[in-house]
Amino acid sequence: MADVKTRIWRLLDPVVDWRRTARAVREYPRFAAAWRSYRSLGGAAPAEELFPRLHDRTPTSGYDPHYLFQDVWAAQRISESNPPWHLDVGSRIDLVAFLTAIVPVTFIDIRPLEADIERLTSLAGSVLDLPFPGQSVPSLSCLHVAEHVGLGRYGDPLDPLGTQRAARELQRVLAAGGRLLFSVPVGRPRTCFNAHRIFAPAAVTAMRSGGRFICGWRYHLHQVDPGCFQQPAERLQLVWPFVKDGPHAGVHQHLHALDAGGMGDVDVRAGYRRAVLRGLGDRVDLGMD
Repeated sequence: MADVKTRIWRLLDPVVDWRRTARAVREYPRFAAAWRSYRSLGGAAPAEELFPRLHDRTPTSGYDPHYLFQDVWAAQRISESNPPWHLDVGSRIDLVAFLTAIVPVTFIDIRPLEADIERLTSLAGSVLDLPFPGQSVPSLSCLHVAEHVGLGRYGDPLDPLGTQRAARELQRVLAAGGRLLFSVPVGRPRTCFNAHRIFAPAAVTAMRSGGRFICGWRYHLHQVDPGCFQQPAERLQLVWPFVKDGPHAGVHQHLHALDAGGMGDVDVRAGYRRAVLRGLGDRVDLGMD
């Protein structure tokens, strides 16, 4: 359960981001000093054109660990399979647009994308009622979407079983031999209304009803219980940002292709370390902070 500070932050965050506000207060004196110095060097910077940007002075380039590695993983998988066309349902817009460099893409969302991009077809629609016949889509992705379905966050109808219904509909349209890339948050099962749901690993694999179902699981890793992943021996494709010391503290490993039955070595691609998860602990706390 979230602590009191976290609960207060979640309730107030839509109105004010206190972390950005606190940093901005600290940065304004630096901004003012830099403006005066720039003008003393002969730079033209009139007061009526000031446009303070106070959050970009960082030691490294920032990124969202929830999506960066996932999107690379998905693009690699789609490129490797080389489908005649690809359907994405509601995933991150940047990924959808970049995929058009690899394959023609159809994008479906209840909030359609109004952008003219070559090889991209955008349709208004719902993951609960896709406008395709059964077993007709050769390549399909739905990344960090299903956990939101039925919570009303994006204007969709309320439905406590929205995620399960979405998974069934995705698999209905997937062609025989096709590939579905699917990701949701994994951890202590709970609903964080109306942001998202979080699922136990077994609950995700239970959504599988056939076809080439490739899971992209992500979570903030604190402790790993190997028993948590003792599913029937099959090759699952996973993306795991390892985050230490709190949310977004830093991604340390990007892991692929776990043998969920044997809990053997995690096979990571060139440029990443190998890791062995066997025997790391007896308890599991896969909390999404």
